[in-house]
Formats: sequence, structure tokens, C-alpha cells
Amino acid sequence: MFFNFGNNKPLLAGAPVGSKANANLLMAEAEKAYDKGAYQKTIDSCAAVIASVPATPKVWRLRGDAFWQLHQIDRALADYDEAIKRDPEDSLALNGRGNIYKSRGQTREALADFNKAIDLDPNYAPPYVNRGTIYADRRMAPQALADFDKAIQLNPENAVAYYNRGTTKSDMGKPKEAIADLTMAIQLDASLAQAYNNRGNAYADAGQNDLAVSDYSAAIKLDPKYARAYNGRGDILLALNKADEALADLNRAIELEPREPSFYFTRGKVHFARRSSASAINDFNKAIELNPNLWQAYHGRGFVYKDMGEETKARADFAKEDELRRR
Repeated sequence: MFFNFGNNKPLLAGAPVGSKANANLLMAEAEKAYDKGAYQKTIDSCAAVIASVPATPKVWRLRGDAFWQLHQIDRALADYDEAIKRDPEDSLALNGRGNIYKSRGQTREALADFNKAIDLDPNYAPPYVNRGTIYADRRMAPQALADFDKAIQLNPENAVAYYNRGTTKSDMGKPKEAIADLTMAIQLDASLAQAYNNRGNAYADAGQNDLAVSDYSAAIKLDPKYARAYNGRGDILLALNKADEALADLNRAIELEPREPSFYFTRGKVHFARRSSASAINDFNKAIELNPNLWQAYHGRGFVYKDMGEETKARADFAKEDELRRR
């Protein structure tokens, strides 16, 4: 029963403070720092440029990018707004602002920014990827795949585009195609823990359990706090009759994300396999408490009740499962 469910201000010699030459040097330092992942230094250098001379829109956008990387979302949004105010045709700033809107659940605003960025620069790949994720979230798979295809056409080394296309194909029930795309994503960027996790899901769907366990383990090695990878690995370990190991993984997943209902559902299955019916019922109850529409939890609890001889409760849970699945 397997269910898948991101210093001080530099002192520069040879140019007086406030000069255009000094601003250019500071801007070059900001770009170099950003490329190295030194986002706070990027912010400091951009601030110095803004304070010294009338700044170009690019400065605001670059600082917005750095704030975004540091998860300072409000500051990033303010800088993207300023960049777009100064240059309404800055497709990079529009893409950046669209990412913020999407992260806040403002998908209509995000979609508008991604659409405009694409209209302004049809050869710029990132907004295709980002628009595709909105379509995927809306279960508009053909539109999502078209955008991911376009992004890959524009940039064949775009690991994130392969990742999203593979994840979408996995959600469509096409595990072999998903595995191919997720493998390409990993080849392009071996640090993508999500790609290993989702390829693990695809291997599980394809019945390749050993490979699934290997990928979940790789995801956990890259990100020891990746709760979904513990959940996925635990589910497969249960299928491999390793219930004790599965329980350890599910305990860790719940420790990391105690409000995720699917984790309690999976642990409930583990408890049932270990003949701990009361613990299984408690976990299925918790899953239902957190998500009353999680039909899998009614399914699991119904089986436990049936095994316990409580036929009335079992029938009620199976009936609720059928009701939810018909919606």
C-alpha cells in the first residue's frame, strides 16, 4: 500500500567616493560577490552604489536578487518594484518579482509578471520554468510541459527545468519518463536533493524499490533535514519488510515536520505492520485531524478496525474513503 504524496562596505583605491568610476567598481564587486554566493556583500556594494550616484535599474534588481537569496522577501520585493518602476521592460526584475508573488501564493500576480517577462524577452528561459510550475500546480500538465520544453530548448543545461519536467511527468503517472528527466537534472546539478527525492518516488512507482531507497538516502545525505525523503524511504523500507528501520525514518520525518498529515499516515502503516494496532489507530486519527480529506488515512484505519474485528467502524471508514475519492 504505497502512496506518493535558498562585511563591511568595500573600500576601493584610486577613485573618489561619489564618482561614477567608483560606482562602476562597486557594481562590478557586487556582481562578482553575487556569483560567488556572497549575498550580504552584494547588498552592501549595491547600497554603496545607490548612495553615491544616480543608480541604474540593474542595481536595484541585483540587490533584490541578493535579498531573495537571503530570504529577506519584503526587501527583495521593494527592490524589484523599484527596478521595474525605473525600467518597466526589465524582464529579469519581472521574473524575480514573479517568484516572490508565487512564494506568497499570489499566483495571478506571478503569472502576469512571468507572461510579461516572456513577452519582453522570449529567449529568456527562467520565466518559462517558473510559469510552468504555476501550470503544474494548477494540474495543467500540457501547458506546464510546453513551458519546461521551451526552457530546455533555450538552455539545455537548465537543471531546474529538467527537475520540474520530470516531477510533472511523475505526477502524470509516467515514471520512466520522469526518471530520465530527473537523472538529467542530477547530472547537471548533483546538489539537488529534491531531484534525488523525486526520482526516488518515480523508482518506487516503477517498482524499483532498491533504487528508490538509494535515492532517498542520497537526498538525506545532501539535506539531513529533508523530511519527505525520510517519509519516502520509510515507506519503501516497509514494503521491503524492514518495519523497524521504517519506523525510525518516520519518527524522524514527524520530528522534522510534525504538522504533515501524510507522515502520520505512513507511520500508521508501519505500526500496523508491527502489530501495534493502537499506535496505528492513533497515527491515522492524527492524520485525519490534520487533514480530514486524506482518504488514505480512512483506508488505513479501516483496515486496522477490520483486523481488530470492529466491522462497524471499518465499514464507516471505507465508506468515508469512497466518498472522498469520488469528489
